[in-house]
Amino acid sequence: MNLPQLPQDKANHLAYGALTFCLVFLVAHFLFPSIQLSFAFLVTVLSAIGKETNDALVNWKATGNPMKGPHGVELLDAVATISGGALAALPLFIIQIPA
Repeated sequence: MNLPQLPQDKANHLAYGALTFCLVFLVAHFLFPSIQLSFAFLVTVLSAIGKETNDALVNWKATGNPMKGPHGVELLDAVATISGGALAALPLFIIQIPA
């Protein structure tokens, strides 16, 4: 029996979500020590939603339909990006690193 595999597109979104969280957390933690982990996660969530919204706007301008065009717009892409940020944040929440 094989384990389920994540499609390449969703794996990319997962990786970019984790990368977004880590970069925002590190920059914010060193520049603004009072910033909490939740700020970095919020930026990850907003970037996931913003990316899919931008794709829908590009499609709308190109075809008049936000769901059809040069970019795929999927709710699961945003979910995968947010999940990547959550996976990256999980160890920090568990050990409770002060932000």
